[in-house]
Amino acid sequence: MELFKKCEKFVSEKGIIENRDKILVSVSGGPDSIFLLYFLLYLRNKYNFSLFVSYIHHHLRKQADKEFMYVKEISKKYGIPFYYRNIKIEGKTGIEEKSREKRYKALYQIAKKTGVNKIATGHTLDDNIESVLLNFFRGTGLAGMSGILPERKIYKNSNIFLIRPILTVRKSEIKKFLNNKGIKYYLDKSNLNLKYRRNLIRYKIIPYLKKFFPSFTDIIAKTSSILQDDFLYIEKEAIKTLELILKNGQFNVSEFKKIDISIRRFIVQLLFEKIAGVSYRSYNKIENLRNFIEGIKESYVPISIIEERIKGEKKERKIYKVIEIPGKYNVDGIFIESEYIKKSPFIFKNMDKYTGYFDGEKVGKKIIVRSRKKRDMFQPLGMQKEKKLSRFLIDRKIPIYKRDKILIFQSKNEIMWVCGVEISEKFKITEETKKILKIKVNV
Repeated sequence: MELFKKCEKFVSEKGIIENRDKILVSVSGGPDSIFLLYFLLYLRNKYNFSLFVSYIHHHLRKQADKEFMYVKEISKKYGIPFYYRNIKIEGKTGIEEKSREKRYKALYQIAKKTGVNKIATGHTLDDNIESVLLNFFRGTGLAGMSGILPERKIYKNSNIFLIRPILTVRKSEIKKFLNNKGIKYYLDKSNLNLKYRRNLIRYKIIPYLKKFFPSFTDIIAKTSSILQDDFLYIEKEAIKTLELILKNGQFNVSEFKKIDISIRRFIVQLLFEKIAGVSYRSYNKIENLRNFIEGIKESYVPISIIEERIKGEKKERKIYKVIEIPGKYNVDGIFIESEYIKKSPFIFKNMDKYTGYFDGEKVGKKIIVRSRKKRDMFQPLGMQKEKKLSRFLIDRKIPIYKRDKILIFQSKNEIMWVCGVEISEKFKITEETKKILKIKVNV
C-alpha cells in the first residue's frame, strides 16, 4: 500500500480529486493505466467519487483486441461502467501525435456523454521526464519545460479536466507493485521501437546521460516541478492581460507592445490555444506570431487578422492565374475585368486604387495574376530604378498582415501593377500612348 499512499499524498497536495467528482479513467491494458485503475478503486472509498472506465481502440496492433477484452472484464468485475471508442490513424508519419489527438477527442466525447468532469490518464514520472527532454529538443519555452501538468483542461473552452494522479511514481515502481500483487497487464511492443523519438530518449539518451550524471532524472523531475509553479503563475497573469487587450473583437496592438516580453509570449501561446484549439510548444511558431503582431502599425486590429495568420500557418493562400486580355475572370473569388478604352483626362486623375490604366502596347495578350513572391522586384511609378517589392510595401506602410493578400499583375516577367497600391513606371500611360488598357478589380 506504500505506493498507493505516495500517490494519495500527491493527489491531496495538488488537489486534483475532490468529493463527488465523476472521473473517466483511460485504461489501455498497459501497466501504468492498470495501476491507475486499481489506485482509483482504492481512493474511491476515501473521496467518494464516481468512476467510469474507457478504452480507446487504435487498431494498430493485433494484441489490442485482447487488451480491450481484459479492460472490459476488470470493469465488469468491479461494477464500473465501461465505454470504448474506435479510432483510425491514417498515414505513416506523425502516428504518435495523431493518436494522441484522436484519443483525447474520443475521451472528450465519452466524458461529455457520461457527464464526467475529469479524465484520468496514467502518465508517470518517467513520462514527464521524457516530455521535458522532448520539448527541450524541439525548442520550447517555460510551457514545454514544465512538462506534464497534474491537472489541465482537456480543451481551453471546456470544463472537463485531464488529471494525472500517478505522475509522482516511476514505471519501475509500478511494474514491481503489479508483479508482487499478481495483477496482469500487457506490454505494448511498439514502445520498444526506436523510430519513435520518445522511445529513443527513454532507451538511449536517458541511460547515456545517467552514466555521467546518476541523479539526472531526479534533477529533471525537481526542475519540472519548480517550473510548473512558475508557468501556472505567469499564465494566470497572461490570461488577465489578454482579457484587457482583447475586447469586442478588437486586439490592442499598442498595449501588447508595452507588455513585458515574457507575458507577450504567453499571450501568443493563449492565442494559439484560443483560435486553433491546440497548444503549440514550438519556439519558432510562438516567435513568428509575436513578431507578426509587433509588426502591425495600427493601434487596434480585428482579432480576425490574427486568426487568419494562425490558421494560415499550415496552408498559405497562394494565387496564380493566367488570364487573357481583354476579358472577365473570377480569380479565387475576386472579379477581374479588362478592356481597351479611349484616352481621356480622367485616366490621369484616377483615384480608384483598384482600377489601373496601362499602355496596352506594352502589355501582352496574356498576363499573370498571382500572390507576391520573396524576390519580387518592382519599379514604382515615378522612380528610375527597380526596388524590392518587400521594401516598397514597407516604405508605403502597408501592414504586414495585408501584404500577402495583395494581387500582383505581371506581364512578360515584369510586375505591371501592385493592385491597390501602385502601377509600374514601365507600363504607365504617356501622351504618346495609343492603346489604353483598363483593368478593374472588385475586391
